Amino acid sequence: MIPRNASIKISPDNPSAESLQNIVNCLLQGGVVMVPTDTVYGLICDIDNPQAVSRIYQLKKRDNQKPLPVLVNGFHQVLALSDSIPDRTEALCETYWPGALTIIVPCSQAPYAAITCGTGKIGLRMPQSQLVTRLIEQLGRPVASTSANYSDEPPCIDFKSLPQDFLTEIDLIIDGGIIGSGIPSTVVDLTTEPPRILREGNIQSDDIRRILQISSL
Repeated sequence: MIPRNASIKISPDNPSAESLQNIVNCLLQGGVVMVPTDTVYGLICDIDNPQAVSRIYQLKKRDNQKPLPVLVNGFHQVLALSDSIPDRTEALCETYWPGALTIIVPCSQAPYAAITCGTGKIGLRMPQSQLVTRLIEQLGRPVASTSANYSDEPPCIDFKSLPQDFLTEIDLIIDGGIIGSGIPSTVVDLTTEPPRILREGNIQSDDIRRILQISSL
């Protein structure tokens, strides 16, 4: 049993089977885990555990009317969460996943109201991270996620820069060293007509417009 607030040092590109199992065990027990991703350090929890989702909101001091993004390990999990996929969504994901693109699509799963905050929409991303995609595969479902920082503070690529009082509330810290680009993902809302870019990262609006075959965003 890994003690609460333990830290495990890993290689994000080649995590050991033991490390993955420790993370999955913590998630299954309702824990909040901090993991390195391809962009920034993030907080994750089991998407099927509303209490764990609530803990992320409390730890981050996040507005509880602001939905949480979800990390997936393939387009099949998009189809499991939404039964109304907008046109060209799969083409967009095939182009930029795994990578720094978050898509917002209709959410057809009522149990995830704690994540969607009653909006009927869910934000999904497949990160370019062997650690995250493999642990999702081992867990058997996506994970709720957000950047590891207090709300309205910048995300981090080195978790040691975070305040100690923030770190002590996390159940398991995965130390991947200094990671990522530090630039959050580009967020595209595909539920509107035309789609809208809510946040632009490394993926530019012109590139997304080309894939979606539309004249403007």
